[in-house]
Amino acid sequence: MSPKPASPSVLDLVSKTLLESIESENSSTVALELLPDEDVTSEVLRDALKMEAAISETIELLKQRLDESVAEVRRRHNTLLPVQQLPPEILSTIVIYEIEEIDSHNRLHRLIQLSSVSRWWNAVIVGCPSLWTEIHSTNTPNVIALALERSKDSPLTISLYASSSSSWISLTQNYIYSMQEGAFLDLVCPHMDRWRDAKFQWLRSSDSIPRFSSDGIQISHHLGCLHITRNDSPTMDDPIFRFPGRAERLLDLRLQRLAISTEDIIRVLVASPQLVSLELEYLIEGAAPNAELSESDHPPDNSVTPTYFPHLDTVKLLWLPSRIMMPILEHVRAPNLENITIRHDTNVQSNVIEDPNSLSTGRFTTFVSHLLEATPSIYVYLQSSGLYLKDFSETTRHYEVELHGVHSLLLRWLRLRCLPQLTTGYHVYLDFDSGFVQDESDDVVTDTLMRLPRLKSVRLRTHPEAWRWVWLLSLPDAMPAGSAHPWLWHELTELTVDGSVINEVATLSMLLGRFGLSSTEPMKDGPSRLRVLKVHSGGHEWRTEVVERIKGIVGEECFVWE
Repeated sequence: MSPKPASPSVLDLVSKTLLESIESENSSTVALELLPDEDVTSEVLRDALKMEAAISETIELLKQRLDESVAEVRRRHNTLLPVQQLPPEILSTIVIYEIEEIDSHNRLHRLIQLSSVSRWWNAVIVGCPSLWTEIHSTNTPNVIALALERSKDSPLTISLYASSSSSWISLTQNYIYSMQEGAFLDLVCPHMDRWRDAKFQWLRSSDSIPRFSSDGIQISHHLGCLHITRNDSPTMDDPIFRFPGRAERLLDLRLQRLAISTEDIIRVLVASPQLVSLELEYLIEGAAPNAELSESDHPPDNSVTPTYFPHLDTVKLLWLPSRIMMPILEHVRAPNLENITIRHDTNVQSNVIEDPNSLSTGRFTTFVSHLLEATPSIYVYLQSSGLYLKDFSETTRHYEVELHGVHSLLLRWLRLRCLPQLTTGYHVYLDFDSGFVQDESDDVVTDTLMRLPRLKSVRLRTHPEAWRWVWLLSLPDAMPAGSAHPWLWHELTELTVDGSVINEVATLSMLLGRFGLSSTEPMKDGPSRLRVLKVHSGGHEWRTEVVERIKGIVGEECFVWE
């Protein structure tokens, strides 16, 4: 339906108002007063081109004035809306809650849209610096520069998902634009003294590292979170990452695949007693920084006295050389640790394992023993590459210690240096990985495993190892002379075997040799009875009559077939 045309009187009023406004602004405009016919005709004939230009100019001015009048009417209408009557504090709070519902990489664009709703909204949103503090690499350089300007002195949240050039990256299965990391760092690093949370993920170029300290700007005292991770493994030719300044409020530190100075890391840790989470992974020891530290960078002398971190609950030290890991363990005392992960390769990262025959106990052994003592059950997983320790109970503390190296050294260290330090009761659960093969020190490994104390559970999965230990379990004199008990692992109460490796006859023979015929009468000076015998079938079937004999020895309720 066509809109109802305006009445002639309304049109006359609008025309008169607009013409008067135009004439008042531009006195040179040709007057449109009606002249006698002969005068108008004479004027038009005398200068037709001039009249045409005047008419065109008048039409444009009419359009402009009409647009301005419409905009003014709309502005006056908007001022009468209830939302326009809100105090700026309430309106900015509403915007904050609305922004929180949007993905972080879209928030600045949304703010720009909201600031275009009206002059009032623009004044409130642009005038609230805290709204513009989330800087994400998925924004364009112009938007980032605008946000840095409008945020004024407010603490910033920085997020970078790096790429080699401005391109599209995948986040939550969607591809979005991300700036080139060098250009992004050039924008945000000059504002380092305002960082509150800074996460730089997947840095691709080692040339980006010097940008963190090139301007001589100290790190913000507001800094609570710093994550810097790289895609590629560091080399000795990489520039050293230097932590500029101190961050007393630092709560979360994660550094991955960087060349660092150990002294620099220790200085930062000592200055950050409120730390909650510490994750260091694939770092290498670099030379000391060329730039000298200011006096404020130097913490008090903590070379002897350790630093206590009462709130530290998560520590991950993954594949660090001993020159980095050992000083950290020397300085850090965290009584409330709940999640600890340590991974170390003694073959290539130098050895943190002390000589099993040494009389002194090093910091690494003490630290690991403290972890083991916190849980009653210790899970020992033998891999082809080394040794893996993990808690095996329902407790608040969870730890993982993975050590790569020679089995004979690692196992002797565990038995002779680590376990003897435990003062509370514990049980050991031993698991052989399917790829485990004993190294060249075969006799040493076997002897050490046989002497592991308080062994309650064993899982046999590898072909040569499973047959070896099933046979030893059946012998009444398997242990070497002088041992406290002649039976191998006499406290063993749970055994798991792979039915595709150990058949039913071998299992029955082991049970007969270890327990005899009865499931209720213990042998004199014999080993503990099995509470669980679990068999993973692996798609193989055992003969029913043999399985029944096995159930008769261990008890039907103790036999589990999977």
